[in-house]
This record gives sequence, C-alpha cells and structure tokens, in this order.
Amino acid sequence: MYAFAALATVASLAVASASTSPAFLPPGANPVSAPSDVTLDKRTLCLFGVCLGDTSPNYLSDVNNCGYRGNRCQSNWLFGGGAQCVSGVCAPTYCNSLFDFNWGSRQCQDVSSDTNNCGKCGQTCSVANAKSTQCVSGQCWAKECQPGFSLAGGTCTKTIDTTSDMQNCGGIGIKCPSSWTNGIGSTCSDSVCRPSTCVSGWSWDPSARKCQNTGSDVNNCGSVGNRCTFVNGHGSCRNGVCSLDGCNDDCSFLDGTCKKLNFNTDVDNCGSKGNKCSFDHGVATCSYGTCSLSRCEDGYVPQTSGLLWWTTTTCEKISCNYGFTHDPATKSCRNVQTDVNNCGSLGNVCPAQNGVAKCWSGKCSMDCDSGSVLVDGLCKKADLLNDATNCGKVGLVCPTTFANGGKGTCRNGICDTICNALFDFDYLFGFCRDVSSDKNNCGRCGQTCNLPGATATTCKLGQCFATACQSSFALNDGKCAPVDTSSDANNCGTAGHVCQFLPSGATGVCKNSQCVTTGCPAGYTLTSGLCVKQNPSARARLAKRDKVVEPKKLCPDSNEQACPILGSSTYAQAVEHHFQALSEFSGVMLGAGGYECLDTTSALDSCGGCASTGEGVDCTKIRGVQGVGCEAGTCVVFSCSQGWKPSLRGDKCVRVRPSHDVRGAAASNDTQSAGARRHFAGRHARHGLPVSP
Repeated sequence: MYAFAALATVASLAVASASTSPAFLPPGANPVSAPSDVTLDKRTLCLFGVCLGDTSPNYLSDVNNCGYRGNRCQSNWLFGGGAQCVSGVCAPTYCNSLFDFNWGSRQCQDVSSDTNNCGKCGQTCSVANAKSTQCVSGQCWAKECQPGFSLAGGTCTKTIDTTSDMQNCGGIGIKCPSSWTNGIGSTCSDSVCRPSTCVSGWSWDPSARKCQNTGSDVNNCGSVGNRCTFVNGHGSCRNGVCSLDGCNDDCSFLDGTCKKLNFNTDVDNCGSKGNKCSFDHGVATCSYGTCSLSRCEDGYVPQTSGLLWWTTTTCEKISCNYGFTHDPATKSCRNVQTDVNNCGSLGNVCPAQNGVAKCWSGKCSMDCDSGSVLVDGLCKKADLLNDATNCGKVGLVCPTTFANGGKGTCRNGICDTICNALFDFDYLFGFCRDVSSDKNNCGRCGQTCNLPGATATTCKLGQCFATACQSSFALNDGKCAPVDTSSDANNCGTAGHVCQFLPSGATGVCKNSQCVTTGCPAGYTLTSGLCVKQNPSARARLAKRDKVVEPKKLCPDSNEQACPILGSSTYAQAVEHHFQALSEFSGVMLGAGGYECLDTTSALDSCGGCASTGEGVDCTKIRGVQGVGCEAGTCVVFSCSQGWKPSLRGDKCVRVRPSHDVRGAAASNDTQSAGARRHFAGRHARHGLPVSP
C-alpha cells in the first residue's frame, strides 16, 4: 500500500516538474511545441524490488534540471514567455505574435516579413503562378505574376478578357450560348453575348439581345427601331422597305403621299372623290361641292343655256376682225397692230427707254436717242469706249481681225488689237506696224534709234544697235561707250589706238594718253621705259650711266629712225635689236636687211614713230580718209570719203550723221573737206598725199 502511494507521489512530482507553463497565453501568442522528432525517455521507479519509475531528475523535460542537474529554465524570454524543457533544451512556452521559436538559435525569431521564414521558422514563401513573392504579417503574398496571370488579393489568377471570352463574357463565369434563334454562330463582343450574325431579313437588337425581323416587321423595317408610318393611309414592310398599300377613303394618293381631300373646294374631287370640274376654254371652281365656271380664257365669254334648274354655262369664242383682240376689261375688240400699249397682244407695252416706242404689224420697234443703239430690240446707251461696234462714235465698227495681229477690240474709244511678235499697233494709221528693223519705229511705234555717242545705228529684232561711234566713244556690243584716252590701253591717246608693248611678254599701261611699259619678260630689264636685254656687263654699265658715250647712229640723217620692216625674214631680230638700250648700238645692225630709215615726224606710213613696232601710226590706213599728211609726228586729215568728214582736231574721219536732206549733207561734207584742205595746204604740201578710196 505504501509502495503504491510512493509511486503516485513520485509520478506526480515527475509530472509537475515537466514545465512551468502559464495557465493562459497572451492574445496572439504562438505556443512553442517540441520538435516532431523528439521522443522522451520513459523513466521507471524501483522500490523493494519493484520498478515503478526513475526517481532521478528527468534531464530531458525537467525545467529545474534541464539537460543536467540544477539547470533551471528561465521564464523571461525576448519576444516570448514561459519555460519548458524539451529534450534537454530550455525553451519558452510561447513567442509573441508574428514571432516563432528557432530551435537552432534558441530565440523567438521575427516571422512577419521574411520570405524564407514566413509565419513560422523554415516556411519559405511560394505562391502559384507568381514571378516574385513577399511576406506580409506572416502571410505569403504574390508580388508579381507570371505572364497571362493577374495579381488579386496576393494571389495570381489567370487573366480573362471578359470583353471577348465566350466563357466569361461580361463577367467571370458568364458563358455565351452556342446558338441563337434566327442567328448564326455565337460570339462575345464588347462584353455582350450575341450571334456572329443574324439570318437574312433579321438584324441584331442590342436592347432586346435578340435577332429582330427587319424584313417584314413594320416596327423594325430595314433596321431595328425603324417604324413605318403612313399618314392618311396604310401599308406594310416588304424586304426591309416601308411600302404604302393604300389611302384612306377621304384621301387621295398624290406625290407619293396620301393627302386629305376637301370635297367642298377641290376641283379634282368636287362633291365626291374623282369628280373633276372642267370647262373648255374656261377656269373651273368648286364651291360647297358644286362645280361652276369661274372665268373664260381671253377671246371667250361665258354663255348660259337652258331653263331654271337645268341651265348650263359654257365659254364661247368672241369673233374680232383681223388685227383686233377682245378686251375683257372693256368687253370690246382692241387694235393690237399699232397700239404701243397692246402691241401684238393685250397688255404688251413696247419699251421706250432711251428712245421712242413704235408698234407696227403687232411688233414693237424703237427709234433710239442720240448716243444709244438698238440691241435686241431695245435702245441701250452705247459704250463708245469699249464697244467694238460703236468705237468712239455710234456705228463705227472695228475690224474683226488685223493683219499681223489678232481680234479687233475697242479700247478707250480707239480700235486696236494685240499684234504679233515684232509688230506694234500704229494708232495713227490703224494697223500693226513692223518694228523689227525700222530705225524710226524700233521695238514700238515712234521709238527712234538714238543712242548716246552713236553716229550711225541700226534696228535688229526690235532693238537699237550702234554701228559707228563718235571719236570719244568706242563701239562694244552695239553700244557706244565713252573712251578714256588718258588711261585706256586699247584707246591710248586716241580712240582705237591699242598699246603694243615689246618685246613679246612685256606689259604696260596707258598713262596720260601715252603707252608706258611697266614690266618686262625674263632676260630683260626695264630701263628708261624700255625693256633692255640683260648681259653680264649690263649692271656695271648701268651703274655708270653718267659716263655712257652716245653710240653710233644707224641712219645717216639725224631726223631718221631705223624701223623694222614688217614681213621681212629678219623682222623678229630687227625688233629685238630695235628695243635694246642705246648703249648696245654698235653700228652693226642685227637682222640686217630688216630695217628702213624713216623720218617719223613726216612719214605717212610711220607718223610719230615706227608703225611696225606700234610706236607710230600709218596715216594712210585711217578709216574713211581720202587726203592725209604727217606733221610733227601727227596725222593731219585733208579730206574724207563720201559719208565721212574730218574730225574737229583733223586727225581722223568721222561718219556723217544720216539726214533727210542728202544734198545738204553732201554740201556740208564738201565744205568741211575744202576747209581742211585750205587749212593744211600751205603747211603740208610736201608731206601730204591723196589716199585711194
């Protein structure tokens, strides 16, 4: 008996020492349970040879001897509370909300947001069809879904297009029927189930969600909601078109509609439908359902026949003499042959504006006032400025067309036209004048070719061109340009005198009306305005210019000059020798046979210098000259050919300006030529000679 009591006591002690868990858990606390793989050893106590259980401490579960004797488990834990011994390891009996006991680290671990420990230790987040997850308050939630899935409430659900999904049309789970009455096929369109199309003669009604009869339904004829209406009649819908079948009894079909009839006043339905009032040559009326004659046509009068209630009225023709018409107002026959107020017919008034009205044989005519013309039987004010049939005055008709021009028109009271190219309208003589080559009408009528500086002109293709210029002008592209004889190398000293700079390759300018060499070719040196051939001793001699001795002259006469003969076989050598420095002259002529000695102060063919080198002028080659001489190196013109005259300076011939008086012009030319002869005869008798024309 004692043994069993002791056994009971030991057993109760063993149970009491297993844990010190509190009587209740805090709200939201997580109780700590032993790991599923822990198994407690069964203990026995032996008393008097009978084993009832082990009386030694249970190191696996005794909170006061947990793991070893005297190891008392704590009851205060971070983020937890209570004490228990599990397999010899101290642990709290619970962890706070969103914490779980980690047997490895032996502490309450936060399991609120860790995706690898979500809700409890070791629980990894995994959500079906999720691309990424998150742990929220210990619950695994999907953060992003795989393609084809939608995120909703932390889960990934398959994406469904409810606007076109036959199984989820307009909402999840709403299935479209596979067939429709009077429909073909089935579809989900804009979240609405409907047939793919309706059979012929039927149309989809979105409000009723069915196929409506639009082929014969008068309320949906041709289209849903199109209601047939027939005013004053009745009809039907045929093949989708409203058709009027008939009118009501008191109506008549007119202009595609049924119109209400008025039997009291309608002349086509007077008293009853279809009863039409009519009178030959008269106008009928309907009054209170009875037909009567309103009036007769012109030339007819009403006539009544019969007695009492059986009288009838008709329109009878009135007979008037020829040229007369019955006038209902006066009830008489009126003359319509000559009456300007009733010409040809009653009330036809002949117009009298801008003239006097007349009526003859029933036709209107007019005598127009001054300044007016008859046009289409009416007098109209004439447009004398622009009317080609009354141009400038009434009755003046412009030609229909003009030679070398176009259609005749009236402009500002003058007949004219647009002329062809190179023709211009001559308003004085009224024709298209040729202005292509006429110097007095060049380009347009009256335009005379008178160009600045020109002594002779011509007209080509309607443009004036100079053919000869005054002495102080030069001809260039048909124009006379002023000549600068002081600095123009092509007109140096006189017009047409071109500077020639020798030897070949030399350059120069025209300065103060004199040709001046400014540059020499290789092998030559510019000395005293001349290009001098270089040699080894040239520099030394140039340095002693003040000691140079006058060289021997080539020509016997001191006034003569050795001029190279143009065209000779040694002309080039003679020119080269001619332009060498005077100190190089030795009396031996390089290019012998290529020279001639000339007095350039009086020689006609080399006046003022050698003409062959460009230094002088051949007076006999002056344009238009007849008699000429050379004095002190200057050409003097005695007389000129016909159409030419000596210039004021007497050094050339200029053209005589054209004149209408040919004899006067010739006399003037002869006088000037004679004057020139008298002026120069005494002074130049020895040097002058006539030039063959």
